[in-house]
Amino acid sequence: MKNIIFIFLMALTSQIANAQLNPVLKNKKGINILPEKGNYSFGISVDPFFNYVSNIGTGNNSPMIADFVSNQTFYGKYFITEKKAYRASFRLGVFNSKSTENVLDLDPTSPANSKVENSISNSRFITQLGFGIEHRRGNSRLQGLYGYELRLNYTGANNQKFTYGNKLENHDSGFSRVNYNKGGGTFSIGIRGFVGAEYFIAPKISIGFDLGFGPNISYTGTRKSEKEQYDNVIKESVKEQTEVGSKTTSFNLDTDLLESKLRLNFFF
Repeated sequence: MKNIIFIFLMALTSQIANAQLNPVLKNKKGINILPEKGNYSFGISVDPFFNYVSNIGTGNNSPMIADFVSNQTFYGKYFITEKKAYRASFRLGVFNSKSTENVLDLDPTSPANSKVENSISNSRFITQLGFGIEHRRGNSRLQGLYGYELRLNYTGANNQKFTYGNKLENHDSGFSRVNYNKGGGTFSIGIRGFVGAEYFIAPKISIGFDLGFGPNISYTGTRKSEKEQYDNVIKESVKEQTEVGSKTTSFNLDTDLLESKLRLNFFF
């Protein structure tokens, strides 16, 4: 019985000592300020907010709500302990635009000076994925962090599609035109070690950043273009596809300043 009591007292003493060495930081209302085991976090870059504010009162275009989420990457974490978390990042950007131009109608049966419409459609997209492990140090509002993560990125080149109002055969002999330009995107994979810090401005709300360093390999493909020309002998259009540029592979080992953004994080 004495042995059981002794073991219990030793365990209780150990718990009390550990609690004193690692106190739970709370605000005046008793709410925990720092993240806990089982918490999730959601983070965004604050750069668009700074861009929004910096445009107010200047000669630039008036800022819009869309400026808050432009070029935005989303960050998430899951804490398996108070000092260790899985982290992930994600971005998907899709960009589309279309421009039109009215040109003279070349159809000989059309009224004089009538117009038809040519158009150019542009599209591209960006995808970024990241996954890693984060470790933390400190028991105050200021937390140090370090770890490593895998990053995958794909940046698509601008794809162009041309639509014409005039038939090809109505143009002069030898005339050719482009139907589309596409491809030539860049895929990259990298591993980054990182160090950084977060400061908790309120319970479960922080502002932080990290700076990474590591290798990155990138691959860029060739662009494909299609032209067509009307053949007056066979009385139909002839299309020709060509590759523009060359395939390139690159390797670099450097800091990633583009990823070192100030982030606002919310913990739940």
